[in-house]
Amino acid sequence: AVVDIARGSSPVPELEMLIPDRPYSVQRVDDRILTDPGSYRRYDLLADVFTSVETEEAVELYRRLRPLFLEAYEDLGVQDGEFEELLARAMQNLLAVEVPEEPLELREAVGRYVYTNPRIESLTPAEKHLVRMGPDNARRVQDKLREISEALDLPAADPVGG
Repeated sequence: AVVDIARGSSPVPELEMLIPDRPYSVQRVDDRILTDPGSYRRYDLLADVFTSVETEEAVELYRRLRPLFLEAYEDLGVQDGEFEELLARAMQNLLAVEVPEEPLELREAVGRYVYTNPRIESLTPAEKHLVRMGPDNARRVQDKLREISEALDLPAADPVGG
């Protein structure tokens, strides 16, 4: 999942168990299609669990398990730099997202919706997952990511496209 987020890809294949049970929903207002703000609630539990993690304990656990992370990373054969650099890039990618406060306008495409705002539509799949969480959940997740990143003292990393 770290590799996927660092590359801007969707981490869903590795995190399928976290996919919300309820489907994404929209609301139609006049001739516009907007994200239904109720749709954000699908991610409340995920945001609650993630933000409830004690930063110091998470950092200590990471440091203890670091050899296993490095071994797993090596086994993947990824050639994107050191693991900590990738971890820093993954976090920076999500921290750099400016999540809009208002419901986003969409248009229908084949079998899915796309954002009408080119800035939002051009986000990576990983960044769009954060946007779909809604402004409150996304802000909470970003705050926790910032805490963890600072506590880990990760190397500086440019986000995807940065």
